[in-house]
Amino acid sequence: TTSQSYDIGSRRHSHTFRLLRLRLRMQGHTHRVPLCGSLCIPKGEGERVLSFSPREKVPEGRMRGFTLAEVLITLGIIGVVAALTIPTLMQKTNRNEILSKFKKCYSTLANAYSLAYAHNGSPEKLNLKYDQSSEDATIIADYLKPYLNITKDCGINGTGCVGQGFYKKFDGSERGDYSSSEQFYKILLNDGSALLFRSNNGSSGDILLFVDINGPKAPNQEAVDFFAFWLSKDGKLVPHNTGICEKGNVVHADSCSAYILKYDNLDYLD
Repeated sequence: TTSQSYDIGSRRHSHTFRLLRLRLRMQGHTHRVPLCGSLCIPKGEGERVLSFSPREKVPEGRMRGFTLAEVLITLGIIGVVAALTIPTLMQKTNRNEILSKFKKCYSTLANAYSLAYAHNGSPEKLNLKYDQSSEDATIIADYLKPYLNITKDCGINGTGCVGQGFYKKFDGSERGDYSSSEQFYKILLNDGSALLFRSNNGSSGDILLFVDINGPKAPNQEAVDFFAFWLSKDGKLVPHNTGICEKGNVVHADSCSAYILKYDNLDYLD
């Protein structure tokens, strides 16, 4: 009876694994399923032998992949997030670049004017007419040029230092064509920024200085890449501050130079 019980159990065990092997083949699996179950021992190094119980449906190591619908939904979510975040990141990067160039230009000009003032005295000694003439502009440029690293000297009528055609106001309307103006002396510095010098009307003693932080490159727009300063009689570079430049309220964008130095940002562009 013991032998009969063993034979019956063996037949049941063998029959179970035959059914399992048949089921796996119908599901497309090609793993070899031994009839000896968990008692199998590999015959050679590297041979993979799996053991299964009747309840197992997927062989060991078999992983379920993503469906096409799941992949498309995931890509759609990534696209929406990118569309919402990338423009903001690009805007922030662009503003940081403008702010960095502005600060560099301001430091360069302040240092140059300080040296010119120390070596040559106050601009009051230049005997300017303060009539916005090309003669005044040339005298001012000669006063400052020895202390600047100049790539190109366009003078009064030369081209290539500032943008061609009309510059734009903050609201996008036309402001002035500085490339053809004979009131300004134009130079291009080795960092890519452009300077425009002109005397102010009247006898105030102040000298107007425009800075285009990226030279002739676009957008050539006030408070974006075009800023205004004064060279005061006491040797200081003063940001233009006679207008209104506030967040949501820009009336005279030349004054945005003072805004940037005060708040260290360009939030007025919002």
